Amino acid sequence: MMSGTYKGKHILSMSGNPYAAYVDLHMAVRPVLDELCGNDHLEMQRMEAVLANDYGKKSPTRRFVRAFVRDGMAYIEGHTGGNGDVLSGHNTNAMLDIPAGSGKLKAGDKVQVILL
Repeated sequence: MMSGTYKGKHILSMSGNPYAAYVDLHMAVRPVLDELCGNDHLEMQRMEAVLANDYGKKSPTRRFVRAFVRDGMAYIEGHTGGNGDVLSGHNTNAMLDIPAGSGKLKAGDKVQVILL
């Protein structure tokens, strides 16, 4: 993700990978568009949830993982796909916001989610 201005125009450049572009859209482009349009009431909803199943990857950098949240529980499908895998996100309504430096997550851990 890159951003800047050129001759007074805002330039936002997103990844070519579909899921990475989706994350960029929600986490960076949307707030810029809201600000430019004068919308101050469209902040993304965040909540704490309990992880329903293990997530076996360490997160050396901040990671946004596709999830489905219902009744305070966050579910991660067995296959979360790569950035280019659009189909793996078809049953999701949230992203886990996993901080940089996190280890593997276990079922029952409290996690931060961003509702979509």
